[in-house]
Amino acid sequence: MAIFKTGFEAWEDDNHSLLSNIKKIPTVVMLGLTGTDINSRKGVDYKSYSDYNKLQALDLNVYHVSTGLRLNIRGHELVTGLNYGFGYEKGRTQFLNLSDPVEFNQEEGKALQGTRQHNVTIMHNSISLYFGANLRFMN
Repeated sequence: MAIFKTGFEAWEDDNHSLLSNIKKIPTVVMLGLTGTDINSRKGVDYKSYSDYNKLQALDLNVYHVSTGLRLNIRGHELVTGLNYGFGYEKGRTQFLNLSDPVEFNQEEGKALQGTRQHNVTIMHNSISLYFGANLRFMN
């Protein structure tokens, strides 16, 4: 009875013939992934907290594309890869407008600032490298 196992394990035979002595060959597997970081705070109305000081966050949806390799050697697994993340949004409100300052802005209740415009474009680009290992010491 012969059984073929995937990976780097060799053919096995009931009587341990020549097939069981084949050198174990490392295998390489190509990995791929797509993912999203959809922002749950996007479009939330914070008007009830308008009297408090708060930090305005960049509520941006980020999309990811990843690829990598998994290498199996003698029961150990080595993983390496690359991740690219990107996001884009335009028409956001400025954090503050210092280009046209006025002594006191009546609309927003701010001193030494101009009226904030909706002309900000946000771009997010990131590249990440990752490495990992699963070491197997026992059968």
